Amino acid sequence: MATHGPQDLPPTCPPTGHGHDLRRSRGRPDRHEALAVGGYDTFRQVAFLGTFEGETQIGLGVRARLPFRVFTLTGPGAGSRLVVDVAHRWDPEPTAPPDPDPPASRNVKVFFSTGGGSDCGEVTAFFRDATGVIAPIRYALDQLVAGPTPAEEAQGAYSWFSSATAGSIRSINLRSDGLLIVDFRDVRSSIPGASASCGSEELLTNLTATVFRFAPVERVRFEINGYCDLFYNWLQRDCTVIERWPTVGGKGTGPLVGRMVEGLYPDRAVGV
Repeated sequence: MATHGPQDLPPTCPPTGHGHDLRRSRGRPDRHEALAVGGYDTFRQVAFLGTFEGETQIGLGVRARLPFRVFTLTGPGAGSRLVVDVAHRWDPEPTAPPDPDPPASRNVKVFFSTGGGSDCGEVTAFFRDATGVIAPIRYALDQLVAGPTPAEEAQGAYSWFSSATAGSIRSINLRSDGLLIVDFRDVRSSIPGASASCGSEELLTNLTATVFRFAPVERVRFEINGYCDLFYNWLQRDCTVIERWPTVGGKGTGPLVGRMVEGLYPDRAVGV
């Protein structure tokens, strides 16, 4: 049944909509206008859709396609109440949540290999100061492709990225569907060893572990000079879009990330 408004919601309730005498126990006489919603900004219509096999369906017409949730509250007495909570407005650029880190200690994490050659997928997070940075994803990637610092190397970090590849990110583009496109300049001659099987896994794991720290990034595609095939042919792989997927404990990483030393709970990020 279509309802008034651009979007309709069809909540289903476990109890039936009539009493033991089979008379309707809720609603107004007109099933198309079960409740008066004239004073609501969001709702356009509440319709009684019917009862069948122990379930009652209602239709809610709302003014736009808005986020919503449905839950029940106990009471009053032995009864319960169905609550449909619909957002009053849609903000395409929501305000960022409060920053859990004060600006003086704002950091991003970059991930370098620490497997010592025996575990190609092992990476460890290293902090970089990002105070005042307004594009943290780009900043983290620029820090990553500059390679580990001498102090980080002393802690066992290594990477195919180094000072020879610093500044090798041409551009990044985070699309509204969560796809991050990272475009490199041609770095193949600077790190030829990355085309080996373990080398390519180490390089991709450094990259995916770093970008999936940021909650808006759901998938990532890497390119060289705008070509995905150029990047992956260099690594002797087919062009692919890598998707975030959970590891043990629900920690978001990527399909090439193996055992994580400290885990990867995604950060909230503002900007790119």
